[in-house]
Amino acid sequence: MTKVLIDTNVFISAIAFGGTPRQVINAVITGKAVNYISNEILDELTEVLGRPKFAYSKSVIRSIISEIEQISILFNGYTEIDLVKQDCKDNHVLACAIEAKADYLVTGDQDLLVLSPHGNLRILSPSDLMVLLQDE
Repeated sequence: MTKVLIDTNVFISAIAFGGTPRQVINAVITGKAVNYISNEILDELTEVLGRPKFAYSKSVIRSIISEIEQISILFNGYTEIDLVKQDCKDNHVLACAIEAKADYLVTGDQDLLVLSPHGNLRILSPSDLMVLLQDE
């Protein structure tokens, strides 16, 4: 089973716009991949979805978070790292993916994408992950 950690920006794109990020979520829903997530990522998702730009109500946000929790494995207990200087939140995402022993960190964030590979972890865009999953 392919183990992934989906970054906040991919979830936001999937929810707000669909497209390839939505295909990544569908791959998790249909069992082509298993997603790991942390409370920090869930908190960031809640905060971003609550911004005026998206205008989601609190009840819709709670529903979205609940659905993400249902399709993901909650993972906490990571060792903090300090590899990404531009955005400290990216360090948490990377650390969580490493500790969860994910095969892939799926992100649209260039600050993370340039770090691939990092040990056994490959950092991919949603479209690159979908190409890999089609080949499996």
